[in-house]
Amino acid sequence: MVRAIQIKKTGGPEVLEFVDKNIGEPKGEEVLIRHTTIGLNRYDLEHRKGTRKIKNLPSVLGVEAVGVIEKLGKKISDGLKVGDRVGY
Repeated sequence: MVRAIQIKKTGGPEVLEFVDKNIGEPKGEEVLIRHTTIGLNRYDLEHRKGTRKIKNLPSVLGVEAVGVIEKLGKKISDGLKVGDRVGY
C-alpha cells in the first residue's frame, strides 16, 4: 500500500486528495520504483486545472521522479536490476 495524490475531477488545489493505493506486483515490462525525489511541474498543474486533458479520472498526478528499483516485471531483459537508480 502506498500513499498517492489523486484527483477525481479537475479544478483548484481543493481537488487534490491523499489516497491509499494498492499497486500490486509489476507486470510484464513494468518496474516498481521506490521514489527518492519527485518533481511537480507545469504538466501536473495543467492536468489538475483541466487545461491539459487526462484520459481517465481518477488520476494520480506526477510525471517526473527518480528512485531505486525494488521489483522487476517478468519481461524485463534490458539489464535493469533491483537496486538500480533510475529516473523518468
